[in-house]
Amino acid sequence: THVPRWAPPPAPTPSHAMPVSSARAIPACSSRAHPSSTDVLPGSPDDKLDADYISRYLGKLTPFQESCLIRLRQWLQETHKGKIPKDQHVLRFLRSRDFNLEKAKEALCQTLTWRKQHQIDFLLDTWQCPQLLQDYYTGGWHHHDKDGRPLYILRLGQMDTKGLVRVLGEETLLRHVLSINEEGLRHCEENTKIFGKPISCWTCLVDLEGLNMRHLWRPGIKALLRMIELVGANYPETLGRLLILRAPRVFPVLWTLVSPFIDENTRKKFLIYAGNDYQGPGGLVDYINRDFIPDFLGGDALCDVPEAGLVPKSLYRTAEELENEELKLWSETIYKSASVLKGAPHEVQLIHRRYSTIYIHYTRCMLMTGSICCSEEDMQRESQILLV
Repeated sequence: THVPRWAPPPAPTPSHAMPVSSARAIPACSSRAHPSSTDVLPGSPDDKLDADYISRYLGKLTPFQESCLIRLRQWLQETHKGKIPKDQHVLRFLRSRDFNLEKAKEALCQTLTWRKQHQIDFLLDTWQCPQLLQDYYTGGWHHHDKDGRPLYILRLGQMDTKGLVRVLGEETLLRHVLSINEEGLRHCEENTKIFGKPISCWTCLVDLEGLNMRHLWRPGIKALLRMIELVGANYPETLGRLLILRAPRVFPVLWTLVSPFIDENTRKKFLIYAGNDYQGPGGLVDYINRDFIPDFLGGDALCDVPEAGLVPKSLYRTAEELENEELKLWSETIYKSASVLKGAPHEVQLIHRRYSTIYIHYTRCMLMTGSICCSEEDMQRESQILLV
């Protein structure tokens, strides 16, 4: 999911076709094929992107937007050692901040720190979805919409959110939601190749038939709001359209609770249908091919998303058990935390290489003073320590 640095372009050579599988790096203005993952690509803000590359993988950009993308990429290369996101994902952060470069820098930097801390780059390879979640989570990917965007279907009204939280805990559900978003990024890349045009977001269809007061259970709403916050901060501009179908009378209550936490630009992408309105003009057929409309919505396409039902109460776990499980999940990060009393020392053993960087992150929003002591041997390693 990452792109290497730039290299000066070679002398122009004739080229008749653009490879489909090369959406990995920013090409300079030449007819050269896209660089491989081993290329080193330094550049300057005066560089321009290849017009075919923009059209094929990024979508229409003004000269100003193109310049913002190049400058943000260069800033990442200069300040973040190692892997950096692909152009498509960097562009999402710029679009979500209306191409305000400073705001995009801040948001992207926070996301890179979060991804590193929780090892999100390895989530799809390491995440093992519990069997109970496979049986009772009523969501899944289903073909694509008319624009070629991946289509995700969530039968929220059929989901026992209270039962899932009581059995699995909030952290497990959050991991699953993050894995869905990581899958979405991959599907976008795949559909970009399949349809020969930029696909940077997906469509979500939410069926609310069966939604009732049980879904307004307070811990469940709390978990939902946390998911909305994390997804909004770390996966901006990935939702192209949200189709909400068969909204019942209780829906306005749910909407009142969650809408303040949804970005205004994202709310504009919501289309809400009550009853069977989705079957008429302006409904699903305007956005999804009839062949792909799920059978439970009157279409012909078989859909693997189950109705699930209620999670057996016999599987419910105590608050203490859930807390221990969540602590276990939190420990699966590269970061270690400690609570240090005022004036008290705290010693940590570190293994690091020469010229490495040690980051110390203060989590409380308050002025903190103190000192960090390193042995003479550490100083000889010529490493640096940064307080963030």
